[in-house]
Parts: sequence; structure tokens; C-alpha cells
Amino acid sequence: MKKIILLSVLVCSVFALNDFFEDSKNGYFYYRELPPETEKNINKNDKNSTLTKVISTADYNSTFTKMSIPFEDKKQRQYRREQEKKYVDNIPWHDLNNLSADEYRRLMDTTREIAVATPSKQYVKSYASLQKFWVDKSEKFAKVWSVANLENPDELIYPKFEFSASGRKIRYKEKKKRIRISLQSLKILWVISL
Repeated sequence: MKKIILLSVLVCSVFALNDFFEDSKNGYFYYRELPPETEKNINKNDKNSTLTKVISTADYNSTFTKMSIPFEDKKQRQYRREQEKKYVDNIPWHDLNNLSADEYRRLMDTTREIAVATPSKQYVKSYASLQKFWVDKSEKFAKVWSVANLENPDELIYPKFEFSASGRKIRYKEKKKRIRISLQSLKILWVISL
């Protein structure tokens, strides 16, 4: 018995030597940053190259990457401000109801970022108007939800489970009907087999 235990301990120790416990703690969860990104189609000598490069939040994965993004010069800042003004001036106020959820989310996020970065009266007013529209739309959703919940509470929240008294009665009647049909089919099969 001692030999078996000793042999199993030796086998386990050999398998444990594969550096699993030393190599397993890698990645974001253990506060290890990814290797610094190489240059991504940006020529640092070209001043207009940062205007065409869109930096996503995925590029902001490390402090080093954030530090390597150059600040805007006066020409780029002027161009960005012109684009922001055009964006806010061209908000489709007459067509907000027809925007998809994704379009509206993008519109909200961009307008909020513009209003926070450049808090002018026009930008803040535009963002507040969009937010008011969104709040009104969410109130309408809440009203429709409560009406649908009052009309048929089981179907809205739990479509397959009926918890109200009327839902339990319906489920009981359907179950009874299924049992009756299956008994009739068994009775027919029994008669045919005789």
C-alpha cells in the first residue's frame, strides 16, 4: 500500500513540473499589460495622419498606448471643432423617432462627448434635448410594459410558466385535454390490436 501511495506521489509530482502554476497567471486579470503595439499605419512625420486614424477604445488597452497617442496641433484641433459643430448642427431632430437603437445610442454618446469636451450653450442644449427625448421614449416603454403586464401578466414575463390563477386554470385544462387525447389514441390502438 505504501508503494502505491509513493508511486502516485511521484507520478503527480512529475506532471506538476510542466510550469502550469508558474505560467498560468498571465493576462489582463493579473494586471499584466499586453505588449506595446507596433505602429499602425501611422507615419509620425505626417501631421494629417492622425485626422484619418480613428482610435477605438480597444486601442486604449494600456498606459503606454495612451501615452504614445500624440496631442492635436492647432490645425487638427480647429478641424475637429469644425466637425463637431457640423455634427451638432446636423442632428436629425425631425426624424429621431425613426432612428434605430444603435444609431440613437451613437448619436447620444457622440453628442455627450462633444458637450462635455466643449461645454458651449448650443452643445449642452442639444445633449439635453436628446436626453429629454430618450427619457420620454423610455417612459412610453414603461407605460406599454405595464399595460401589457396588466392584460396578460404570464405571457409578458414568463411565456412558458403561468403563475396567475387564470394561467394555472388554462394550463390544467390543456394538460387534461392532452391526457384525454392520448388515452383515446391508446384505446383505439388497443381495439385495433384485438
